[in-house]
Amino acid sequence: MCGEGGLLSLLCFGIVTIVFIVAIVEIVTIGGGQDMTIGEAADAFEVFANGFEDVVRSVMDSHKGEIVGIIQQQLYSGVRGDDTPLRPTYLDDPWFNTEEAGHWKGRAKAYMLWKKDITPPVPSASWLGYPARSVSTPNLFITGKFHESLRAQMFDDKMVFTTEGTPFGDDVVQKYGVDILKVGQKGVSYIVQSWVKPRLESYFKMCGL
Repeated sequence: MCGEGGLLSLLCFGIVTIVFIVAIVEIVTIGGGQDMTIGEAADAFEVFANGFEDVVRSVMDSHKGEIVGIIQQQLYSGVRGDDTPLRPTYLDDPWFNTEEAGHWKGRAKAYMLWKKDITPPVPSASWLGYPARSVSTPNLFITGKFHESLRAQMFDDKMVFTTEGTPFGDDVVQKYGVDILKVGQKGVSYIVQSWVKPRLESYFKMCGL
């Protein structure tokens, strides 16, 4: 099971929109100050924008391990990529009423307290800023096998997140939703400020912006 993150498109669209008008003006200047039609300026901007996307794509690809780490932090905080808490809670999970639950059948509260002991709710790293999850909210972490199975790969304009090397990865994604394999808004903000913005500043300087 995989999640297709529209992360690249989101980053590019927001920043390109901000710089569009400035870039058109500056592109005319780069062209030697000669008269340039709107169509010519738009063509020049397309060249600039294509290079812009390449920069963002390169940044994301070079930091894909760290981006997986952001998703792991989200999950440990009990948060999905749409910034909603993981559901069902332990107390609402029908799995605890099935034979598959074995020792934990009918003991959802006991399981919740056990999970509290082995994976205490704590805030995420300060740079991400998620508060500690509630004790009833899952974090998909017992031995860490699911968290360790997360992978990221770049395909054209998408960063795709998958699980590999664990037999229950697809089951977990199906139960909690594909949004567990996406980066939330806090993570996107961190990526922009920490990695994308510095690289774009260098790119803009190279373009004379």
